[in-house]
Amino acid sequence: MSIFGPKKDTIKKATSDGQSSLDRDAMFTDAWWLQYCCCRGVAIGAIGNPLFGSESRNFCVHEACECAPIGDPFFMHNQTTFCMTEQCQFPPLEGSPKCVCFNKPLGGGGMGTWSIPIFGAEEVLGFEKAGFWLYYCFCAGLALHKPRDGNRPCYWKVEKRLCLKQSQACVHPVGSDNDMISGIGTTLCFWEHCQFPPAKFSGDGATNSPFIACCGWKLKNKEAKGPNVKPFSYGKPAQEEMK
Repeated sequence: MSIFGPKKDTIKKATSDGQSSLDRDAMFTDAWWLQYCCCRGVAIGAIGNPLFGSESRNFCVHEACECAPIGDPFFMHNQTTFCMTEQCQFPPLEGSPKCVCFNKPLGGGGMGTWSIPIFGAEEVLGFEKAGFWLYYCFCAGLALHKPRDGNRPCYWKVEKRLCLKQSQACVHPVGSDNDMISGIGTTLCFWEHCQFPPAKFSGDGATNSPFIACCGWKLKNKEAKGPNVKPFSYGKPAQEEMK
């Protein structure tokens, strides 16, 4: 595997739960575009499906954002950067130590059972495998280790702050289909898409970007959903569209 990480395909759909409306091809055909210029645009769609969400790859950084329930935990920050791994969580992880100094536990916690979800739900690290702990105090600590020890990436971060959960990872700067930038996202009523090189116009209607658009007018893919597409219509739950 490359030092950067794996190659990723162009991001056409968000992979997090509850983000099925973050779908590039559906937005191309069903959304009312406020503006679109070659490789990036903003559409006006429904609010709340979801309120916030995104997934993107900008050269060598793949990142995602999603809404999450408040609490369990309220705050969490797990990160690996080259030869350092950080962990912080409030309330503290069950079984975590209360005090560690230069890898020597000074109080609290069952070291044999404590594990850290450094890589989200994909992998956990036990206390001993995380590295040499410079310190750990109550709910946060920093460990040193060999670069990429245990097959961990050069850079990876997962964090949660109240209702927002974000993750970042290092990937190959050029995707498996030669795209360097791609992403979709929504913030309230604003739905965004970006891709470079621009999405190719194939002529089949289903996967074509508008290329140039302004206030509902589109240069290409004009009849994808007919002339009656309206602002705030994209992203509504199916039951609302039926009313």
